[in-house]
Amino acid sequence: MSAGWRSVAVSDGLAGRLLTETDLAGRLDHAGLDAVVLGLGRLDPRSPEEHHLDPTSLAAVLSPRLPGTRLLIAAAGHREHPWNLARAVASLQTVLPAGSGLVLGSRDHTVAGGRPGARAWDVRDLAEPVDIGPEATAETGVVARKLWDGYPYDAILADPASGGYLDLERVRASDHHGGYDVAGPLPVPTRGRPLLSLFASDDVPGDVPSAFDSVTVPLELAGEIDAETSGGLPLIAYVRDPDRLAEAGRDGRWRGVQALATDDRTLHAALAALGRG
Repeated sequence: MSAGWRSVAVSDGLAGRLLTETDLAGRLDHAGLDAVVLGLGRLDPRSPEEHHLDPTSLAAVLSPRLPGTRLLIAAAGHREHPWNLARAVASLQTVLPAGSGLVLGSRDHTVAGGRPGARAWDVRDLAEPVDIGPEATAETGVVARKLWDGYPYDAILADPASGGYLDLERVRASDHHGGYDVAGPLPVPTRGRPLLSLFASDDVPGDVPSAFDSVTVPLELAGEIDAETSGGLPLIAYVRDPDRLAEAGRDGRWRGVQALATDDRTLHAALAALGRG
């Protein structure tokens, strides 16, 4: 994750417009951003949206309109199993020209809280339930990274001359055991290296696994950040109001920014500050 990382989190309402408004999509794609994030409203407890689109499907549909932009999907272990998340991102890595990645949070705020003490994946005998929280979220990222690394795209030979299709020595089972037990490998290979960022919506963790590339933190939590925050990983400022991007830029602790865009005004402000638009 380079210094000066610039990304925009697009609300679902605005993302829906990108499907039909060619000029709007073109302006975003030519802004020179490092990434566009889809579905972040699921992880942000202060998101004003009530209706939410599936970010994985949205990324696949939007990819022809944003061919030059990496599309990250937002998700939480609260709702999605690590295997499913890793497989979804691996598939997106194959079809998205500029690549994909995952912004991972602890809780999906579009999911009802359920009964007191409920746990994620409490589905009787089909899977062991997992506590919802930072530890399970961190482990979800570790599992996803193991699965991506366990089946690289160049393990596919597809050589008609030799009759070989797959280099089995390059495909490894993850054999992960912990809160989750995941054997692997994935059924699809992973092209390149997907990006993985931990989204800390209300507190800043101090021990983030090296499987992650960065930690995304709301700008409002800047006062809680010190030298030990995030385990040494780059910190990305999540800026809900693009008018505060200059404030984030003056704080040397941030290695990049992720601005929220919900309408024409906020998108224009974000692109004017971060891109070429």
